[in-house]
Amino acid sequence: GWAATGADEATLAGFFTLLGPDRCARLTHISCDAAGWITRSSPNMPQAVRAADPFHVVAWATEALDEQRRAAWNAARQDNPALH
Repeated sequence: GWAATGADEATLAGFFTLLGPDRCARLTHISCDAAGWITRSSPNMPQAVRAADPFHVVAWATEALDEQRRAAWNAARQDNPALH
């Protein structure tokens, strides 16, 4: 295993440096959020399939659902003043 302080481009670069080019070339899959700096690290893992991590998928879906819930509630309140 490997762990380091930080969640940024420099920390990920350190991981790839320690991993080395041969082991980077053997990466097949990675799980990550949608941070742009992760995508910029692609030259270290061009063959790897990228997938959004489950935590962020659930968070994004929850945010989208909450936006829709609020919009529906606001529309219902406009259509029915008794809901105010």
